[in-house]
Amino acid sequence: DVQGADLVAALPTSVTVRNLGAAVLDRDSDFDNGIIVHEYAHGISNRLTGGRLDVSCLATNYSGGGMTFLSEQMGEGWSDYYALLLTDTNTDGRGIGTYVNYEPTTGQGIRPYRYSTDLGVNPATYDYIKTAAALHGVGFVWASMVWDMTRNLVGRHGFDADIYTGTGGNNMALQLVTEGLKIEPCRPG
Repeated sequence: DVQGADLVAALPTSVTVRNLGAAVLDRDSDFDNGIIVHEYAHGISNRLTGGRLDVSCLATNYSGGGMTFLSEQMGEGWSDYYALLLTDTNTDGRGIGTYVNYEPTTGQGIRPYRYSTDLGVNPATYDYIKTAAALHGVGFVWASMVWDMTRNLVGRHGFDADIYTGTGGNNMALQLVTEGLKIEPCRPG
């Protein structure tokens, strides 16, 4: 009967990564917690938006095995937001996907700008949505606004690293967003 501690003790202390001929060694997104949370959060927003009985509320068509997404929905933004919040160390100016982009954690990542309340770092306002590409660009704008709300709550109520029972502004923001998804109507725009 093997226990978790036994498995950890059996792990090697070092590993060697070999490049099998590729010009650039691809980075596996499974090593980027932000990407893992982002993808998992799609399940959260798809299951909460419009109620628990319809998982296609962020799409206009879910027939024939294909899905067409609403151009104004925030699914990508919700996922970025959860990734930012659940990997948060109380810092502003955060990128998404910096690891797979071969950037330091302070890099821009895969979005047009880092998520920041500083307009010098992230100049996106609601007006930016007019020219933003659906789905990722539109989601980026929405997530930027929700990030601003979160940082304001942290400024007022503090930051609490305990995501389960914490009482800081970040915990309040997480609860507000999650509860908001529960009342978001099907096919929001």
